[in-house]
This record gives sequence, structure tokens and C-alpha cells, in this order.
Amino acid sequence: MPKVLDRVQLSPDAIVFREGEPGNHAYIVQSGKVAIIKGHNSPTPITLGTIGKGGIFGEMALIDNSNRMATAVVLERAELIIVPEATLHRKLSKADPVISTLAMVMIRMIRNTANDGRLAAAVVNDLAKVAAPSGSDGGGPTNDRVS
Repeated sequence: MPKVLDRVQLSPDAIVFREGEPGNHAYIVQSGKVAIIKGHNSPTPITLGTIGKGGIFGEMALIDNSNRMATAVVLERAELIIVPEATLHRKLSKADPVISTLAMVMIRMIRNTANDGRLAAAVVNDLAKVAAPSGSDGGGPTNDRVS
């Protein structure tokens, strides 16, 4: 019998995780929207992406065992499915090695460009277009600046 994943409901402005924290969960948006913000508490925060229904976030820290590169902030009341690190690694271990390697390369590219928010947002946006199921909005990231 498959294990049921835990869920959490969060109100707008709730912080899911903060930039620099270690990661031990990824999240799938069941409803609502979450912004991924680089430099959340800086004078010039940059929204790298907005994740909607069906989107996943927080996976990078689990895949490459690095700290969170941005802060995740709830924009609209959200229900999130919590994906534990062990579950994600179990799924990845069954993936084609080429796909796993490609994911690592993309994550390194995003992390390397994260200091230039516009470039990082463009890379994240392009990856979301590739990852979105055909005919869906994919909850893909947007390139909005936080004002």
C-alpha cells in the first residue's frame, strides 16, 4: 500500500522555508500560489518564480544537498503536499541516469546564476516551460520583480 504524503495548509505571507536553510522536504502545490524570492529581506528582493497548482519547489536543495537558494513565501492560501527527502531520492534512483545527470547540471546552472536575479529567473522560467505538462499552465515561474 503506498504511503500517503503529509499536507500543510498555509496562509498568505507564510514562509515555507528561508534562503540559506538546509532542505529536507520538497513541496507540491495542490492549491494556491507560492513565490520563490532571492534576497527576501534585502533592499532589492527578486522573485525568481511563482509556483501554482501542480508545481514543485524546494527540490534543488534535496537533489544537490545544498542549502536553500531562495525563500518560499505563500502568495495565496495554499495547500502543499510535503515530499520528504527520502521519497524524492527513492524516485530519482529509479530515473534514467541521463535524466538525473541533466537535473544536476540544470540545478548547478541555476545556482551559479542565482546572484544575477534576472538571469536566474530566465533560466527557471525556461526550465518550467520544458517541465510543464503539455496543455497546462504548469504553475510555471514568472519573471516578476518584488516591489
